[in-house]
Amino acid sequence: MFFGDYCGVLCNIGLYAEAKEKGDLALKFIEQGNFTTLKYIYYNIGNIFLFQKDYAQACTWYDAALEGATYFYTSVNEYLVNYGIALYYLGKTGKAKEKFQLAINSSKGTKYNRNFEPFFYMSKICKLEDDEKASQNYKKMYLTRLKKYTQPEIEFATSTMDNNEEILTDYETVRE
Repeated sequence: MFFGDYCGVLCNIGLYAEAKEKGDLALKFIEQGNFTTLKYIYYNIGNIFLFQKDYAQACTWYDAALEGATYFYTSVNEYLVNYGIALYYLGKTGKAKEKFQLAINSSKGTKYNRNFEPFFYMSKICKLEDDEKASQNYKKMYLTRLKKYTQPEIEFATSTMDNNEEILTDYETVRE
C-alpha cells in the first residue's frame, strides 16, 4: 500500500494527524515527477480538512485534485461531491451547486450514480433559493438513492457529515 492510500484509510477512521503525515510523504512523489495518477492524494488530504470542518483548506486541496482533471473520469465525481460539500458549508452555495451539478452529470451511467450526497445538498440549496419544485425533485432523487444503501453503508457514508441525523432519519423512513 502506498503512502497516499494510507492517508485515505487513516482519514476515514479519524486519525487525521497520521493521515496528514502519510499524505505529506506521498506528496513528495508528486513533486518528483508529473504523476497525474496521484491526484487522489490531494483529494485524500482535502478530506482530512473536510472531516475536521476546515472547509476553506479542504477547497484548496480539492482544487489541486481537480486541476487538469477530465470531469467524466469517474473518480473525479467523488472529488466534486466533497468539494461541493465544503463550499456549501462555507456558504458558497452557487459554487457548491456548480460542483454538485458537474458530479451529477459525470455520474450518469457509472457506479457513482447511486451517490445520494449531491442530490441531498442540491435539495437544500434549491430550498434556500426558494425553488421548492426543484428542491422536491432533488429530494425525491436523494431518497431514491438512499434506499439502495445497506445499514453499514449508510452509517459509514454519514459518519463524517454534519447532517447525519437528518440523513439517518430519512434512511429509516425510506427503508420502512
